[in-house]
Amino acid sequence: MTVQTTTLRELVVGGSNPPEPNLRAVRCIKNSNYLTSEKANKTWRSIVQTQKLSKKQLEELRKAISEEIRERFPNKWTDYGIPPEERTPSDKEVEMILNCVYTPQYRIYFETLAMTGARPCELVNLKLEDIDFKNSCIYVWVAKKKNKVKLPKYFPEILQSKLEIWVNSRIKDIQYTGGYVFFNRMGTGSINVLEASKSFRRALLS
Repeated sequence: MTVQTTTLRELVVGGSNPPEPNLRAVRCIKNSNYLTSEKANKTWRSIVQTQKLSKKQLEELRKAISEEIRERFPNKWTDYGIPPEERTPSDKEVEMILNCVYTPQYRIYFETLAMTGARPCELVNLKLEDIDFKNSCIYVWVAKKKNKVKLPKYFPEILQSKLEIWVNSRIKDIQYTGGYVFFNRMGTGSINVLEASKSFRRALLS
């Protein structure tokens, strides 16, 4: 490969001895169809336009960047090997995963994640007053610069019926834990994101 990648690598990781990798930029560079960082986007386009790289050379460049990041920061980078759009499970795969989740709180939590597109950290703090069954949506707090705003996340009819059943059947537990829809098993508050993630991984391995 004839193209010099040193400049690009240093841009991505922030210099020859950077304290932290710019992981967001790395993700953008690695997959040309998933660019969200403005700096990485401009750099990538510049390379493609000025160097006239072939598809094979582009792939080699992405691999070179990924390998360097793994070397410098072995605990900071996960390479899934496939683009994000191909990592999304199908409806059948989601159902198979949910069938291996045996904790009711986690099951409805995972279903809501899958059908609303909310982030795990947004959903764990969902309270009863944040559910709007009339408009088929939930409201989550999202950080926008220095402020937090409440945004709606709409859900399909099938999830609405499941949420209604969950809320009606567990209303006392929800009220006891301060209104958290996805309460933990101890009844002391909301479920823990880390524990939920472990449950999800166990379901994947089942």
